[in-house]
Amino acid sequence: MGLQRIMVTNAKGGCGKTTLATNIASHYARLGKNVRLFDHDSQGSSLAWINRRSEEVAKITGVDASKNSDHRLTRSFQLGTAGNRRSYH
Repeated sequence: MGLQRIMVTNAKGGCGKTTLATNIASHYARLGKNVRLFDHDSQGSSLAWINRRSEEVAKITGVDASKNSDHRLTRSFQLGTAGNRRSYH
């Protein structure tokens, strides 16, 4: 199977979007998939969650996609395909 995208969205706050997204990301990472989790929330809860994960679990790369992120950086740089790697474990 090729590239797969799963989007979790709801206009209402506090309805479990981050919880659902991080659990889906964990599931696919445990299956050995290359997982990127884009956090569009300015609170950055899913990125904070990724930073707290143990080094012993399957890797998930987090991308800050919020309006407050540094948009001078390209997404490829944030994904670590450029020289310096900026990923979250």
